Amino acid sequence: MLLPLLTFHLAAAVPRLPDVTVKIDGTLNEEAWERAELHRGLWKLGDRSAAKASGECRFFLSGRYLYGALTAFEPDVSTLKMSVKPGEQERYPRIHENDEVMNLFFSEGDRCFCQIAFTPSGVRTFQGVRPTRLLYDDWRQPRLREEWSPRIEHAVRIVPGRWTVEIRLNLDDFDNFRSGRWRFNFCRERRAAENELSTLFPMTGTRFNDFRQYGAFRLEGQQEYDAVSPEPMSRPLAPEKLQQWQVLNGKLRESADGLILAGGTRIISSDSLPVFQGQSYRLSGELKSLEKQPLQLFFGLQLLDSRNREILPQHVLIVPRSDTTLTAPASPGDSELLVKDASGWKTGPNYFVALNTKPDYSDLPNRQLSYVAGIREINRENGFWRVRLHGPHRFTAPVGTSVRLHLTGASYLYLDGKALTLSPEWRHFEATIPGFRLRGGGGHNLFWPGTASVKLLLWLTDRTPGSEAAFRNVKLESL
Repeated sequence: MLLPLLTFHLAAAVPRLPDVTVKIDGTLNEEAWERAELHRGLWKLGDRSAAKASGECRFFLSGRYLYGALTAFEPDVSTLKMSVKPGEQERYPRIHENDEVMNLFFSEGDRCFCQIAFTPSGVRTFQGVRPTRLLYDDWRQPRLREEWSPRIEHAVRIVPGRWTVEIRLNLDDFDNFRSGRWRFNFCRERRAAENELSTLFPMTGTRFNDFRQYGAFRLEGQQEYDAVSPEPMSRPLAPEKLQQWQVLNGKLRESADGLILAGGTRIISSDSLPVFQGQSYRLSGELKSLEKQPLQLFFGLQLLDSRNREILPQHVLIVPRSDTTLTAPASPGDSELLVKDASGWKTGPNYFVALNTKPDYSDLPNRQLSYVAGIREINRENGFWRVRLHGPHRFTAPVGTSVRLHLTGASYLYLDGKALTLSPEWRHFEATIPGFRLRGGGGHNLFWPGTASVKLLLWLTDRTPGSEAAFRNVKLESL
């Protein structure tokens, strides 16, 4: 019986089996593989949609060995590209530019990191990083390299429809991984039909080596390692100085009592903090009113995508059961659309039409929106629905293009989804952000789909002349 699949929020246990005899030949015909931990499915790197060619991996422990099996499914294995042959491992860059590759990544916090790459021809490469604090995006720099050559037994087998790499790693060679809790990812570079880069865990950005977005597992029976906790993933975002904030409107000043917001002022932090799947965060700060009466203030986050563009609510807030298709072409400047089914659509000033949508919401955040918010009128006619917009749209789309209704709302992710009431005494506010919203779902204190980094935000909405609020020790930190 196969064990449950790994989730982003729990570290799955790699099962420890009694001493077993496994021949490393790529066949996976031993009973132990049926008891291994199984992970299925690959996502395109960057846009995080389902990969055209999928894969799976399995793991189990026995004795001092970690066994792994990586399988890539390929409709026509005769098209697999294998330009680099065994004995040519020194031509490392060529492997990743031209050949089919399956990659296995391991890390322990931000201390240790390694990549093991395999090709269908049997070529294997290994890259390791010294056990020291490192920048996830420059781990290949020579100054971070570690002279580390673990024993890796492997075999490749190609059969119709798939190719498999069977692996045996000696844990004694991974003693620099001091914890029994590892992060890992299975990634594929597919060249057979097109250049498709895909990963087991959906990744923000365009590189495989961001370990903070990996999944996690526990090595059962490794108690001698579990006493050591991995180091924190990142430093907190905690701006304290006036120059560390950007004033969007209003006035901000320094005082001995902290930083002071004038009424109506809205500010964001100059720096941002990357956020990642599988990681929880805490937003906290101390705030007070400088008036005798309470004041209303919004405390939260501005959300940015991997290209540092702000994510707005209309990019991600969908109207359920509003997915449909165009029954007539659309041209820029048109102020109406003809759609197959608008029975789930609504009229009002707060709606946008999104273009090229996906039923599984993998298009979110969707920026292909009607230019002007608002649906003026919806009428059912003979075989279609006519939707009149509040103004002209700006896209060109043929018949059959998928569309959906989106909703606008609060532009930022506010702590607990509401304004905070400040009293004349200092009060501590905090909330935990456990992860990301499900695509198409809702909920407070969850990052919106597509969020890659965030900035802190404070907005004193009360515009009464002379009203002011103070804040200090505001920060966002990973847990």
